[in-house]
Amino acid sequence: MMKNVLLSADGDIKVYSVPDIVEKNLEKIADEFSFEGGLFDVEDFIDWLNKYKYPYKKSVYIETIGCVGDVDELPDQYKNCKWYNF
Repeated sequence: MMKNVLLSADGDIKVYSVPDIVEKNLEKIADEFSFEGGLFDVEDFIDWLNKYKYPYKKSVYIETIGCVGDVDELPDQYKNCKWYNF
């Protein structure tokens, strides 16, 4: 099963559909990426997930939301999604 997450790197927020295990453990998995020398970048994180961590279940880009100052400013369909900022 796939779930949406919000990812950003001090800029535009991007929505990705990721395996549910990634959504459930987003912070832990993103930290693991960082500790392995990942460049704190959304695209690099997704590439790492797809090539090394979960190659059997690829994460997919959905859309760019843009910059928001607060969770309340997110579109309604994404307000309950986990959000990680690199």
